[in-house]
Amino acid sequence: MKDAFAQKVEKVQPCDPQTISFFELIESIWKGQNNQPFHRFCTLMRKMHALSYVHEKLILNQELLDEQEMLRIRLKSDVDLTAERLTFFASLPESLEWGDPVQLPENHILGYAVIVKVMKGTQHKVTFMLESVVRPPSVVIIPENEKIFIAPITNYYLHNSKSFEIVLGTQKQSRSFSFDGSFFAQQNGLTSVCAHAALRTAVNSSGMLNVQKLTNRYINDSLKISDYNPQGGLDKKQMEHVVRSLGLHFHSANFLENTAIEYDHFLYPSLESGFPTILGLERWDTDSKSPIGHVVTVLGHTMNSDRWEPEARRGYGNYPLKPYIPAAEWCCHYIISDDNYGMYGTLPTESLRNFIVPTKNPNQHVSMAISLVPSDVVLPGYHAEQLAMYKAKWLINNISLNRPRKWHERMRGKDIVCRTLLLTKKIYLKFIRTHNDRITEEQEKCLDALPEYIWISEISLPDIFTGNKRKLGDVVMRANATREEYERDESLAFAWFPGFVQLGHQLNWKEGWAIETHIPLFRYKKRPPLEW
Repeated sequence: MKDAFAQKVEKVQPCDPQTISFFELIESIWKGQNNQPFHRFCTLMRKMHALSYVHEKLILNQELLDEQEMLRIRLKSDVDLTAERLTFFASLPESLEWGDPVQLPENHILGYAVIVKVMKGTQHKVTFMLESVVRPPSVVIIPENEKIFIAPITNYYLHNSKSFEIVLGTQKQSRSFSFDGSFFAQQNGLTSVCAHAALRTAVNSSGMLNVQKLTNRYINDSLKISDYNPQGGLDKKQMEHVVRSLGLHFHSANFLENTAIEYDHFLYPSLESGFPTILGLERWDTDSKSPIGHVVTVLGHTMNSDRWEPEARRGYGNYPLKPYIPAAEWCCHYIISDDNYGMYGTLPTESLRNFIVPTKNPNQHVSMAISLVPSDVVLPGYHAEQLAMYKAKWLINNISLNRPRKWHERMRGKDIVCRTLLLTKKIYLKFIRTHNDRITEEQEKCLDALPEYIWISEISLPDIFTGNKRKLGDVVMRANATREEYERDESLAFAWFPGFVQLGHQLNWKEGWAIETHIPLFRYKKRPPLEW
């Protein structure tokens, strides 16, 4: 919230565990029910070793005034809305002789939260966290007499984060800060529900979508909810409508109707590409004897490269047997934001899987997913991966080269791994030219003909993928391919493996590809320093 100023300049306060109890701080600010997201926010500050904070009462900006107006219409009465902002830092004020926020070092900020309280006369109506932004979970290290060092958590991949700006202080005396983090929002149960929170978290966290900040007011107005009463929630079609109104596209799946799709295999390609997914959950309510739905936002994943199951499940012949190993099978958790419990929760991948028919499943399970993508990405990543694997296995197992290549031979008849993600043509060409400086004129012509967005299915062997973090080939699908083109097998644009290349969707493979060994997996960001 970069345009919300404080009523007055507040001093920086120490918040080390010996000085202040966060439980007491929460109790002094929060009224009413469900303070769990605030507790989670403070827990993250403790885990990241926050040592100071600024507590400000805010002047209502336009977004806060919109919240107040929606509540006034919803409750048919005037309401008093107040907002407080808590911003945390990684150093003690004594160590740098801090006096007010304008003196704070920018790279010491850890996160902020905006808490809104609503009163109707003397009656408290609701308290909720309108928004917060927190750095990706990390360990903050400040060696003596040295600059701050922030080390990311090992094997923790938060794909949806971006740079946020916050202004501390008053209009006359203020200081702006920029830092990377993910967005979080909580519903208030009156004018916003869990779908509002999930949509705002998804859209506002992604650095890849490049759209305006999404607010509760925008969602309600887009859906023409004139009385600002969502009446029990938004359905899947309403959420999709909001996504379209922002000029975005989406790929969705109903796991209750299509039980053949594993939910994590569906969401992984978009997630790995830096695009969020809204995940629908369902459980059986014994009191009402009916299902109850909820939505959370998936922002990233954890990965365990030593995980036993991906290879052993196939080796021991467990049902069902799959023709390849998706990279998703090394993910242990999905990093989610749940507006009931807070941000950066880790959801075990197996905990929501439909091991039995969903309609007979009494446990919490997945019901649907909506992955947000750019407007001209027509082909879903899940479908691109299925066709890419069919093509990859054919090319690997059926082509005989004039001169044998050892890595080509090592892939034949083996269990292969596939990791699929969405790239722009410009980014992919830069990557591939970095590793191949002998691209022929014919190959260059094919690469130049790629559309703006492409799905890249990176092909590897399990030990090369998990140990070396490298691949042995790419299968490139046109992301703008229509369903008809996909079904006619016309979406393949390009593929390469050690020593040979496939140009276009027709059988047109040729030797002469200069890459003859494994190369690094693609990274939007450089390899983290603490990756196992």
